[in-house]
Amino acid sequence: MAPPRLKNDQQTSFEWSQDAVLVRLRSHSLSAQCQIRTQQLAPGIVQTDSNMSSPETR
Repeated sequence: MAPPRLKNDQQTSFEWSQDAVLVRLRSHSLSAQCQIRTQQLAPGIVQTDSNMSSPETR
């Protein structure tokens, strides 16, 4: 069985803020949201948090 394929049909959105990027994926069978946040704690030290949520994993 082939893996599902996401069409690029304007249902994927990216939002940038100063320290985060929010990616939303939507299709007929999938609605996932991934948030990646980076924060510079000190020169040379960067902390990255990522958070992914979808209806299947809630």
